[in-house]
Amino acid sequence: MSSAHEPELDPVRRMRVMAAALPLHCHAEAFLEAPFVDVWAVAGDPEGGLPRLLPGLRRLVLVDGPWPHQRARAHGPWGRVVEADVLRQPGWCLMQSERTFLGLAAVPQDHGTRFGFFAGPRTARNAAAGHVLERCADHYARRVVARLRASVADGRAGRPGLAGPDRKSDGTFRHPPGS
Repeated sequence: MSSAHEPELDPVRRMRVMAAALPLHCHAEAFLEAPFVDVWAVAGDPEGGLPRLLPGLRRLVLVDGPWPHQRARAHGPWGRVVEADVLRQPGWCLMQSERTFLGLAAVPQDHGTRFGFFAGPRTARNAAAGHVLERCADHYARRVVARLRASVADGRAGRPGLAGPDRKSDGTFRHPPGS
């Protein structure tokens, strides 16, 4: 039960709590010196933004469902396709497949935006490769934040950004080596 005196968690803090509840996860938060609308135009766009941000995601297609509850089909680099439920609201995107959770959140803060990201397996059974995840999780989460910074900067500078030459004719993205 909630009282009127208890503060509500903002989306980034709510994401931090969710990430901490997972047995294994990667999590990153960062402050971006960009308006919320610019950051969320990238991070909150499953089809255009997420393939640009998430290493290993070539394409994501929303297949059905009214906003904010939708269904997506995620295409990996080796042809694997995963179905996921998507919940989107301004500043909040949570996706869950049969095996994984993934979330992005953003809130306006001072003269910029606070951004949070997490991903992890839904159950301990799927955490069998946990030692591998633990080793690369922080690096993966930092890459997501770095890609978001670059995408927002490209968009604000008038560079092609999400529609640029890194998009292949089939709608998937080319990821430069080491990105």
